[in-house]
Amino acid sequence: MGYTIVAGLVFNVITGPILNAYPDVGTNFWPLWGEFTLICLAIALFAATLQSLIGPMGTLLTVVIVIFFGNPSTGGVNGTAYLPAFWEDVGPILPPWNGATLIRNTLYFDGNSITQQLVVLSIYVVVGAALVIISTFGPVLWWRRTKRRPPINPDEQTGIAAIPPA
Repeated sequence: MGYTIVAGLVFNVITGPILNAYPDVGTNFWPLWGEFTLICLAIALFAATLQSLIGPMGTLLTVVIVIFFGNPSTGGVNGTAYLPAFWEDVGPILPPWNGATLIRNTLYFDGNSITQQLVVLSIYVVVGAALVIISTFGPVLWWRRTKRRPPINPDEQTGIAAIPPA
């Protein structure tokens, strides 16, 4: 959580005052910081959920979903009106489309029509956090319980520490 707050702040400082990427930096800085933090947190928890459920392949699946499906669905500089039907249907359920629309509506339309984007990104955060907690500590890992090694007792730990490295 702390990392996403710092990442949102760094991204906001780089795109705003340093690159001058969006207009009227003074009035948009604080709302955009919260939005960048929400976007970072949603994608980070999405990745953490997939990693905790399916292991290291979750990282690859996150990249495929977020980069290969999420970025084209945002519409880029042309907007979503020029997208094929598939990308128009996929976009509103993925974080990149919601993040880009949230930032665009905050910057250029004074924050109008951002409810859907905030709700979708918040759903990613809440469901992602819940699934990470359940998959880390809950009964979802019933298949791993038999494979886990019991904790090392103090006698065994002393014996292992006494063996010189090869």
